[in-house]
Amino acid sequence: MELVSTGALAKALGVSRAAVNRWVGTGLLVPDVTTPGGHHRWDVDRVREQLGGRDGVLGDAPGSRYAVVCAVAHHALSAPADATPRDTQE
Repeated sequence: MELVSTGALAKALGVSRAAVNRWVGTGLLVPDVTTPGGHHRWDVDRVREQLGGRDGVLGDAPGSRYAVVCAVAHHALSAPADATPRDTQE
């Protein structure tokens, strides 16, 4: 198992480093290791499993299904539970 930095993980997933940090903050992702200095280290394959991407079903490129699934997951975690959908607001 090779552990990579947050920047390398973001590049492998085709997302920004800020997106990875948001997912950590919301609990969607849990790092494999956190260094004494507070830096996270990741096993890319394990993260893909955490996010639901298995066996290359979801691509790595920005705009791919993988990136879209990640964005939807982030939105679902950050939306207030009592939010009213826009199309029903007056």
